[in-house]
Amino acid sequence: MLSSNITQQHDLRVADLIDYEAGAWNKEVIWSIFNEEEARAILAIPLSASHPSDSLFWWPNKNGEYTVKSGYWLAKQGNQMPRIDLGSENILWSKIWNLNGPPKLRHFLWQACKGSLPVMERLRHRHITMNAMCPICKEEEETIIHAIFECSNVREIWQHRNLQETINEGPAGSFMERWKWLCEGRNADDLRLIGALAWGCWFCRNKAVVGQTVQQKVMTAAGS
Repeated sequence: MLSSNITQQHDLRVADLIDYEAGAWNKEVIWSIFNEEEARAILAIPLSASHPSDSLFWWPNKNGEYTVKSGYWLAKQGNQMPRIDLGSENILWSKIWNLNGPPKLRHFLWQACKGSLPVMERLRHRHITMNAMCPICKEEEETIIHAIFECSNVREIWQHRNLQETINEGPAGSFMERWKWLCEGRNADDLRLIGALAWGCWFCRNKAVVGQTVQQKVMTAAGS
């Protein structure tokens, strides 16, 4: 549920939430407007030190630039393009916030679905880095899908519960699309397990980036 205060801030912009002199989020403003879950999610988003100007980004191309080929491809998709309407998106958020588990699990799934996890692809899009390659396997661009489901660093976690093949059958366009697909036909216990493993994969990713290995602990917990 959105914070009640946000409905009164019709002209609020992201720029109003940033303390440019300190080069950080304005915590006082954020905590006064948003509820705890939203405030923590916002404060977890890294800010660029260079404060770049907004720019147009063409999502069908990885480099963000429009080409006739990509425009033709998008036009050919027509009604086949995956879309999440407002009703189904509300159901999605409801499933996340009602998930039985620690608050950090729900915060993580919300951030992943919103595309807010600081993977290399997102950091490049925000002009924080020029390199979007996965810092662990160095084989592919690090998207949220790659970091949580596909990277060699986390593949063994999914294989440990015989979920790798099932997970890979889902949509790969975004975490939101895949999580929505996972929500269909699975009970709350299954979703809690998959969500916890996804969080574990993200935890392992962050540890691996700084040279630590913790996959075995995650797999042991998942098997208990």
